[in-house]
Amino acid sequence: MNFTYEWYAGFIKNLKNQGYNFADYHSWKRDHKTVILRHDVDFNLAAAAELAEIESKIFEGGGYKR
Repeated sequence: MNFTYEWYAGFIKNLKNQGYNFADYHSWKRDHKTVILRHDVDFNLAAAAELAEIESKIFEGGGYKR
């Protein structure tokens, strides 16, 4: 599989449409349908900004439900 931003956006939208909750490590609660997104941005800040933009659009302003 080759990663693309289009694939990533579709993947996140698909999870959201299937009722998955999104959380970070601090707000995570035991829920069998919870996704914790983790991005390694050490080497490419431009890529991190692109992912943040995609997530901002999908999550209506950014951030995950807490």
